Amino acid sequence: MPAFPPGPPGLPVFGSVFGALRDPLSLFMSATREHGDVVGFRMLHLDYVLLTNPDAIKHVLVENPKNYEKSRNYSGLKVILGQGLVTSEGEVWRRQRKLAQPAFHRERIASFVRAMSDCTRDMLARWDRESMGQTIDVHAEMMRLTFRIVGRALLSRELDGDAKAIGHALSIGLRWANDYAEALVPIPLSVPTFKNVQMKREMKKFDALIYKMIAERRAEGPKDDLLSMLLDARDDETGEPMSDKLLRDELITMVSAGHETTANALSFALYMLSKHPEWARRVREEADAVLGDREDVGIDDVKKLPTAQMVVEETMRLYPPVWVFERRALEADRVG
Repeated sequence: MPAFPPGPPGLPVFGSVFGALRDPLSLFMSATREHGDVVGFRMLHLDYVLLTNPDAIKHVLVENPKNYEKSRNYSGLKVILGQGLVTSEGEVWRRQRKLAQPAFHRERIASFVRAMSDCTRDMLARWDRESMGQTIDVHAEMMRLTFRIVGRALLSRELDGDAKAIGHALSIGLRWANDYAEALVPIPLSVPTFKNVQMKREMKKFDALIYKMIAERRAEGPKDDLLSMLLDARDDETGEPMSDKLLRDELITMVSAGHETTANALSFALYMLSKHPEWARRVREEADAVLGDREDVGIDDVKKLPTAQMVVEETMRLYPPVWVFERRALEADRVG
């Protein structure tokens, strides 16, 4: 039997649980520096293994995925996101991924570039009108920008009218899911605590808006967006479309995943450029040379912007929006 990987000893009984609750990133980084890219942790009665080795990660996710399931930390997200691609597993995940796959083909992504370009240009024009000489909260602006783009690309509608309600509901729901995952003793949703009641109320509002959008689209007919593609998708074996519940789950998954994480990445990219003005200058000069004053920016322009791509990729390396996730081993396994 392979030995349990070396790692920090932690406290008697509790192990490293307090370090993980207080500052998990610092704990993981220091343990990786000291013990390597496969580290063992004891946390109360549970054994955790931190993998930062690409081959080890590939083993878990690609080579032996049937031995691993999504951990208890996904249970709170499942309440919010349902059976969307982030939380579903097994046959449900494979079916949903196959149905959603056409939405991510290159030509589909290319059709969303105009929405991204238009929304960004509108934001910059608003900054010129309203923000001269004032400090701008970049993260709030990136959240507003990505939310509008998501509305255009996914639903072909401006979400500004519903943005406050949807954004507030998502914020409450995702915060609840995070607290639920981190709690030593999670309180079931059936217990009417203040947070549970608040979360259920906000998600009820969110669901009402999403189901209304689905019903309106069925009545209006197809458009060139993700919702129409999901409505048109059919299972290869049964010919059945997605149910409204699964449509809701995929939409809330993609709204949340395509909104906050993207805004975080953009915010960090702008932060890094502010710390490295020589790179900000190079990005600007490259954009001026390739795009000039053109408004019809297309996906083919992206490969002509290698400096911008390097900035984005380095930002994602340093500050990935999703920097850790868990799997639970069903049986003993050998890694490395």
